[in-house]
Amino acid sequence: MNLHTMSGRGFLLTFALFLGLFCGSIVVGFFFGPPVIITTSQTANLALNWTGAITDLSPLHQQLILTMYIHKEVFQYNIDVKEKLTLSISVDGSQDGHSWIPLESQLVHSKDIQCDAGKEICDGVIIAYEPHIKWGSYRYKVDVVSFEGPVAFVSNTTFSFSYVNDSFTLFELWCRFGYLFCSFLVLVNFIFKLRNYNWRDWSVEQKWTCVLLFGTFAFNDPFCGLSILISGWFPVLLDVILFGSFLVLLLFFWLVMFDGMRQEDTKHSFVRFYLPKFLIIGLIWVSLVVGSTLFALKELDDPAAIIEVQGYIIFFQSAMFLLLIGYSFWLVYLVFRACGMINTMPFLNVRLKFFGLFTLFVFMVTTTGILFGIFSPLPVNAAQFVAFLSLLNFYVYTLSFVYLPSGGLLNEDMSQRIGVTALENDEDDFPLQDKSEPEGIPVTYDEKLEDLDEH
Repeated sequence: MNLHTMSGRGFLLTFALFLGLFCGSIVVGFFFGPPVIITTSQTANLALNWTGAITDLSPLHQQLILTMYIHKEVFQYNIDVKEKLTLSISVDGSQDGHSWIPLESQLVHSKDIQCDAGKEICDGVIIAYEPHIKWGSYRYKVDVVSFEGPVAFVSNTTFSFSYVNDSFTLFELWCRFGYLFCSFLVLVNFIFKLRNYNWRDWSVEQKWTCVLLFGTFAFNDPFCGLSILISGWFPVLLDVILFGSFLVLLLFFWLVMFDGMRQEDTKHSFVRFYLPKFLIIGLIWVSLVVGSTLFALKELDDPAAIIEVQGYIIFFQSAMFLLLIGYSFWLVYLVFRACGMINTMPFLNVRLKFFGLFTLFVFMVTTTGILFGIFSPLPVNAAQFVAFLSLLNFYVYTLSFVYLPSGGLLNEDMSQRIGVTALENDEDDFPLQDKSEPEGIPVTYDEKLEDLDEH
């Protein structure tokens, strides 16, 4: 593999190329990416019923969110207010902005109002959410059913419509299809370079990197346009399955790599090696996919219930959290076991150091980026979106390059197997023991030649 023939300078150049491509993608998203969210606002008196509409929408705007902001009176500016507001929400849809069709009627929901002291505007409360733009225009009617507490602190109310920029949607589609094309090229090149080798002769890194390359197709979501054009539960389920499957495959990949590298010469049985990993990864996949799907379907059924998380969704979230804790302990255990066997196997030192340090770097960047809002799977700006998409794609592409056969030669594991086979063939061609003699009595080559001359 390239891993075994690369010098220290080669590793630095490979890492520098990875870092350069990653940073370059962020620059492209920052300077050339369009804004993600477009916001328009309308002001009203909370004591009255409010009706507002938004027009000129298309499926490219992806989603629509209605948020309410309450403004405090001046004399209540330094008072901390926490109240509960009950609203009745009705939604109508129209294609031309004139003929309205009722979509939802008088959905009643309670919202918590939080107004911190020293702030003029209370925290925003999402009161309606449309996960798919089916109509060109939407009209909302909001009625105040009850207000637990004095209404005197309310000055006025701002209702804000937020939706995805259609230019960003096109930018997202181009980025995803671009990475899909890159994944296809990298996968074809990887398989082409290893075409002359039997699958059983591939190292554990080569086998599972090939599988992970197939997983990047799910991560880049070839059906992303389907969720924009078609409404309903199927596109939602498909998006969740594809994204969740790649993340779970990545977790499974790390377990197999750290456990498989130290057992390269051992045949990996399904029951002892793969089954325990499949069990914990399968449970994580079920918790992630089922919980996310139920939450998304709840949003489809009731556009005013976005923040109201049901008990069964909390159950799946808690189960996934506990499973991830167990997974983390298992992964750390495998890493320490592999480190303890560095000096017992050839090339394990360089294999473990490269994969461990490179994976740790990518994991730390991903975790730090999400915690500090640098990038996210739910982006606020184009740079966040491109950064998250690029990091994991370039991670897999870099692994595929490092694990390619070096210079068209067989890798070390293949060479060892072929060497052993050659020795066995040599022994068959030049036997060192005469089968006609009693077992255990060696026969020299000179004696063997004399026997041949006599015949």
